[in-house]
Amino acid sequence: MKWETRRLVDIVDRVLPHFSRYTLISGKQNDVDLLATICQMMLRGHHLGRQGLLHIVELANEMNPSGSRRYSAAQIAASAR
Repeated sequence: MKWETRRLVDIVDRVLPHFSRYTLISGKQNDVDLLATICQMMLRGHHLGRQGLLHIVELANEMNPSGSRRYSAAQIAASAR
């Protein structure tokens, strides 16, 4: 079974509680913790300001360091107003 979502409310209400109940043994737990922090920041509206957005980008760049990224942190920072 596969379930996907991009909705912040679904992530906060369904995904994060699942990983609180069933913690990951691998280093991926750190990514889940960072995701939880980012989601809380977004719920408070931090992503709406330039500084908050840049802080979220910094945290997101710490997640899955071996993964590929569509946009670099520098590209996002340059386009943030």
